[in-house]
Amino acid sequence: MALPFTIDLRGDWFPAARLASVAGTMLTVPDRAVLTCSGSLTRHLEESWGRPVGVRLAGQRVVAALMGEGPHWGEGHRPPGPGPVLLRDAWLDDGLQERVFAHSQMAVAALPEPIRAAIQQGERPLGTLFTEQELSVQRALLELARARVPYLAGFLGEDEGRLFWCRRSLFAVDGKPQARILEIFLREHPG
Repeated sequence: MALPFTIDLRGDWFPAARLASVAGTMLTVPDRAVLTCSGSLTRHLEESWGRPVGVRLAGQRVVAALMGEGPHWGEGHRPPGPGPVLLRDAWLDDGLQERVFAHSQMAVAALPEPIRAAIQQGERPLGTLFTEQELSVQRALLELARARVPYLAGFLGEDEGRLFWCRRSLFAVDGKPQARILEIFLREHPG
């Protein structure tokens, strides 16, 4: 499943650890912390915002297998294993406004049954579902980029040329890759 809109990268993806050396970024310390968070983004945002992160499903379906890599995945961002894959598009909000668009691809067979059922209901953020089960959540190959996303700019009532921060990563639970995730931060200051 392709993203429901196109993104136009401005430059290459780079490791999140290099964010401090990227020229022209006017980010606050909380912004940098959000973009480089290598654990549960949901938990980090809740701590930063001081309130729960909400989720609104934009689309979800299970496919027998992924067809190709897609334009937004790097060499190491392999599909999450053989077999059926759950594709999920969701908006994360802070209770007042949408803050993040997340596209996830998860290996259905690798998910524990209670978590699989909860994910398919689409009412809770992924990070919350895993951490509530006291499972360790870690990001691997966390990379950042800036991109134009005309659809999202229009959704926000902003200029189509506006640049958004994007992240891509492998999402590991208890050390095992479970998903690959692409996140687009909707606000100029993600923290």
